[in-house]
Amino acid sequence: MSAIVMVLLALPIFLCFVNAILNRIPGTHPHKTPFTAGFYTNVVILPLYVILHLRLFGTDVATLFCGVVFLLIYMNCMVFMNWFFFVLTDVSMHIQLIMQLSRFGSAQVDQLVARYNKNTILGNRVPRLLELGQLRLDNGRLYSQGGSVLFGASLCVLLRKILGIPARPEDADHSK
Repeated sequence: MSAIVMVLLALPIFLCFVNAILNRIPGTHPHKTPFTAGFYTNVVILPLYVILHLRLFGTDVATLFCGVVFLLIYMNCMVFMNWFFFVLTDVSMHIQLIMQLSRFGSAQVDQLVARYNKNTILGNRVPRLLELGQLRLDNGRLYSQGGSVLFGASLCVLLRKILGIPARPEDADHSK
């Protein structure tokens, strides 16, 4: 049993290690590497778990199935958290503003507004989403194409609804 617990404890470290290696390969995209690292982590950890499970608990199919389902949920939640944690620091305007002010000591509001207006943000995000295959440009119109970011965003919106947090910050009631 302790071998399986050690695998579960080592899994996030292994995932981050693989992600770190992938991010150092020239030409890799840092927004794709968490998922690639997750794939390799699944490929390595799942067979290791099955072997350990069979050695410790025998060949009971129901027990093995439950263990594999738990492992897949746990492992892929770690993949999502790995992606979310690092992407959050990249795309969150709140974090970017605080980091800018921390780095430069201060800034005038009009400088921040000029730097973080909707045109600037769209000018940065749209090319990235096109490159990632999440958007498609056809005759000057953008179309949603890739499903991974949409799926992740849908999960976040669902979690926000479950937690009672507005899906969009401007919908929040700050008077309470």
